[in-house]
Amino acid sequence: MKEINLLMTDTQRFSQAQLDAIAALGYKVDVLPDRQPLDPGRAADYEVVVCHSLFKFTPPNAFPNLKFVHSYATGVEALPLAALREAGLIVCKGKDLYSIPMAEWAVSKLLDVYKLSGRFAAQQKQHLWAKPTIERGERLMDELHGKRIAILGAGDIAAALCRMLRAFEVDRIVGMNSTGRPVEGYDAFFAPDQMEAFLQDSDVVVILAPLTAQTEGLFDDRTIACMKPGSILVSLSRGRIVKNDAVLRALDSGHLRHFIADVFEVEPLPAEHPFWARQDVTVTPHNSFITDMRPARLYALIYKNLARYAAGKAPEDQVDLDKGY
Repeated sequence: MKEINLLMTDTQRFSQAQLDAIAALGYKVDVLPDRQPLDPGRAADYEVVVCHSLFKFTPPNAFPNLKFVHSYATGVEALPLAALREAGLIVCKGKDLYSIPMAEWAVSKLLDVYKLSGRFAAQQKQHLWAKPTIERGERLMDELHGKRIAILGAGDIAAALCRMLRAFEVDRIVGMNSTGRPVEGYDAFFAPDQMEAFLQDSDVVVILAPLTAQTEGLFDDRTIACMKPGSILVSLSRGRIVKNDAVLRALDSGHLRHFIADVFEVEPLPAEHPFWARQDVTVTPHNSFITDMRPARLYALIYKNLARYAAGKAPEDQVDLDKGY
């Protein structure tokens, strides 16, 4: 059987044993840099490419024999989707790789806010034993129990978050996707033209939607104004869905209680950005998905789809190239 020429970029470094196992499926495997241009003559060799950002440096039309592209990422806006669609290629994403770590991250950061973790961490550094009291006008700890949660997006990460939140006996979880089609695990579902109803009663709003033309800049002044006063906004999928200046205005006015974010409009977040110094903002460096289990999950997913392709079967986890996710 003729070997399938496979290019895997170095975004993720697999062991030699893992690469040998892929080769045993019927592939000739080359590992090359993800963020460097590829010689056009060499690009013509490859039928399958596994990468993250390679096509920003070498366009798809440089690969005349390309048939199958697998992204390392869950979000695929780094890929030239229109060109891949026009070429009639199979495109797969890192589906359900990050649902557990990202859902855990969201719950942990919400608990940090509700349990006043920042205050107590500061007190520990000061060797200060002080309980918050109503008499001093201080905020007491809150509970996730009984809270109302809104989740924008209804993919694997959102499903995992729903399952975890149910363990805390939250009062209600509502969701929104591009169609408003109900999804199991939610108490109610909304379409994009029902944004006000989706947001207005929720104590927490979690953004887990992909970045598309429809979601870019969606959380601006107008949308944030629809949120319940004193609520928490969690930005976890793509930073350009949220307008940072609108968040700052909502925090300054007291309309938002707290902004929790792992992703931002510009990354890295500039050192001079106001978010860094605010006690009502939680900043992490786009790493909610990176855990000790990530490499094994990623390899298992890619191996599965490469095995299916080599066997003449349709790979799973395919991207809808019209929708962009």
